[in-house]
Amino acid sequence: MEAWHARLTDDLLVARAHQLLERLGPVVTGARAAGDRNIIGHVLQMEAQLSDASGDRSSAASA
Repeated sequence: MEAWHARLTDDLLVARAHQLLERLGPVVTGARAAGDRNIIGHVLQMEAQLSDASGDRSSAASA
């Protein structure tokens, strides 16, 4: 059972990593195009926006 759980956890981590890469691609490209070297700042800003948006959807769904 532990091996199955470890495999599932690994699969979930890989899926999450792919999601993050898909989200970060446009941010990094946009930051580079703007000549901005603060890519980490852009990533954090986008993550905050995504969190806010998912929170808004959760609030609306629970209302």
